[in-house]
Amino acid sequence: MRPVHRAECAVLMLLTTAWLCAEESPFAWANALRGAAAPALRPDPLLSEVARRYAAVLAAAGALSHTGPADGSRPLDRSFQAGGTAFEVGEILGAGPGLDAVERAWEASPGHRRVVLGERYTSIGWGSAPRDAQQVWVVMVARSAVVDLSMEESDHILIVSGRLGPPWAAEPWMDAGSGALTPSTWDPGTRRFEYRIPLIDGRARLLLGCRDAHGDRQATDSVTWPRGTGSPAGAGRSTPPAPPP
Repeated sequence: MRPVHRAECAVLMLLTTAWLCAEESPFAWANALRGAAAPALRPDPLLSEVARRYAAVLAAAGALSHTGPADGSRPLDRSFQAGGTAFEVGEILGAGPGLDAVERAWEASPGHRRVVLGERYTSIGWGSAPRDAQQVWVVMVARSAVVDLSMEESDHILIVSGRLGPPWAAEPWMDAGSGALTPSTWDPGTRRFEYRIPLIDGRARLLLGCRDAHGDRQATDSVTWPRGTGSPAGAGRSTPPAPPP
């Protein structure tokens, strides 16, 4: 999820509700398929924007490939380039005259089912684009312990705040390169946290996540400050191979 300022969070929630109601989507299908076997996925507008853009690329190229036809990008690359923070990203692709037919094909494919049913994933995004008489569909899933992530700098202090989303996330965890940090504030009731990190040269590279009920570290997200500078810590790790389209 893209880090946002606090004032944007309520707007994003309203836009997400409108977006779910306004367009055909595989959101309900994916969560119905997961059922009781895996936690429900939450919709991620940023991930859907990435999926929509890539669906248009595939439709224009007449291809179905997890590797970008023009730039050689992979799903994780496309997510990070758009401002995503999760470094576990999966993707499924399909094309057909209607979404129902594409969903049936995905459901019949063990590789595609494996991605949709992945227990570690927490969020989902989707997008489509027309190609001749068909519609090209891209569905992306990601694993993140953090939602409503916000970052801002004040007097050489980087303020990072957010909320733990998944029920298995017991308490926040962060590493700025020198070991685990203690949050400035942590409210187990609201599950909101805040970290204040001194900036020496105006830059930071952070790993974020949580500790689970057993106290084990679960690193799920990676960000840099200023945003878009350098390669996020953890990039390229823990990314399961995508199945054939």
